[in-house]
Amino acid sequence: MQIHQIKFQFADDIAIAFQCRDLKDGSAILTKDLELMKTYFRNRRLKPNPSKTEVCAFHLNNRQANDKLEVEFDGISVKHNYMPKYLGIALDRSLTFNEHLGTLSKKIRSRVNLVQMLAGTGWGADAKTLRVAALSLVYSTADVMRVIRGTVKSTPLQWLPALANIKPPHIRRKDALVKTIKKSVDYKSSLLYQMMLQTPNQRLKSRSPPVEYARTLISLGFDSAEEWRKERASYTAPNMKLLCDPNNRVLGMNLPRCTWSTLNILRTDHGRCGYLLNKWRLQDNPVTAETGNKQ
Repeated sequence: MQIHQIKFQFADDIAIAFQCRDLKDGSAILTKDLELMKTYFRNRRLKPNPSKTEVCAFHLNNRQANDKLEVEFDGISVKHNYMPKYLGIALDRSLTFNEHLGTLSKKIRSRVNLVQMLAGTGWGADAKTLRVAALSLVYSTADVMRVIRGTVKSTPLQWLPALANIKPPHIRRKDALVKTIKKSVDYKSSLLYQMMLQTPNQRLKSRSPPVEYARTLISLGFDSAEEWRKERASYTAPNMKLLCDPNNRVLGMNLPRCTWSTLNILRTDHGRCGYLLNKWRLQDNPVTAETGNKQ
């Protein structure tokens, strides 16, 4: 079936895209190609549903923000949706993904609350269980988000990935990008590989195509484990010398929660002691109540 646009399909979700300078031209081409698809479906005894079909225009022209595409499918006007969803992702006109990220942040917040219910300061699941829960519930969703904030300001953030034995998000994203591009090169019949060969000219300096970035990483021989080792050398958090290789699990992950928490307080030099409670202005003096001494 020869159509004028690029066709994407995942299971029974089909999307067709066309690039033009005028919305009227785009409407005409889309209408023609939908007629071709209607014939294709009917020849195979398939019945398309025009009422569930949607169209959308992606552009940066604010003057045309409210303009609609006039497309017909099987004699029915196709609904113009300013923010359609495809494969669970909300696509806005300028492709800023603000709406999608807002929904995603709410989902992450509820999942983080679930993980927090598994452990407290001195009770709860062990480190291995918390690691699996965080990877499956939070990281799988949050990898496409911004840096998650909300810890105490003095928390040694450089210790957190090492204690959880989870690579920092920016390294995980680089690793996932390189693996995806390498896999597409191995399967040259894949749609992603064909799209890589037909990459349009970059018109805006603000755009950073992931394909070009991936090629740069591959040419430099990117390795996520080695990248984390190099980054660990620049860490300035207290007691980082105790961490030889961040890719290896730290000792004690199988210990009970209370013991594990105490061990990490000693490792990171950070916890609910008199000195830090006084620094956070939660108590008047740095003396520890249990011992009567400073930290």
